[in-house]
Amino acid sequence: MIDGPLAGARIALTGARKAQESADFVSRLGGIPIVVPSLSTTTFDSASLVADPIDADDNERAMIERLFGEDVALFIFLTGVGARTLFRVSEAAGTLDRLRVNLGQAAVVVRGPKALGALKGAGFRVDWMPAEATVEAILAALDRFEVRGRTAVVQLSGFADPRLRDALEARGASVIELNLYHHNAPTNEALVLELIDQLADESVDFLTFTSAIGVREFFGVAERHEREDELLATLRTGKVVTTAVGPVTAAALAECGAPAQIVPDIHTT
Repeated sequence: MIDGPLAGARIALTGARKAQESADFVSRLGGIPIVVPSLSTTTFDSASLVADPIDADDNERAMIERLFGEDVALFIFLTGVGARTLFRVSEAAGTLDRLRVNLGQAAVVVRGPKALGALKGAGFRVDWMPAEATVEAILAALDRFEVRGRTAVVQLSGFADPRLRDALEARGASVIELNLYHHNAPTNEALVLELIDQLADESVDFLTFTSAIGVREFFGVAERHEREDELLATLRTGKVVTTAVGPVTAAALAECGAPAQIVPDIHTT
């Protein structure tokens, strides 16, 4: 008999970031981790952003350089990985101190705990974080910040989302968007297909997701291989407990037709 709170539960982990740490944690609690990353992430590095221009990365390099010539009123950080990438690139370029000055003179907003941890860990002040880690919550609170005639910086979460830019421009701000990393399909789609088989065979007890884009990429693999109907039929039996890290991820599951059965009260995204 396996000891621990999870007592032999078979838990599929689809998050790519810190996958091994998550698996080790599940094992310590007595569970059986099944690690199947549902996406891969490419971050821009110092070579692509602050050295010689390199194709698609050149725009982001220019956007970072532009920060230091603007009257920035507001920084909005949506993710921890994006914030850490900005700090790493700035440090490599020798501009981290200038970035600290900019952040020190502006209001700093984070979407949720991951971004908060990245800012605090790097020694930066955070002025506000919404109770619910969503873009919608930030949009609802934008009027508390005076941005008219000044610049607002939005660190994007791996894909284009015009809502913050549109709302800030409507309030008279000039907007700089920093897209410091990209999400891609998982590097090994065969692992996702194997997991779909395991779900159908009732060899998995919990299916966990840690991001909305991870949900979409997972179901994207199923759709590309004509397995989406089978996957949805399996999940709708309720025999596999679908778990989302927070409301944004849960909303993505609902959009895909597989509502989350568990969403923690204390959440990230």
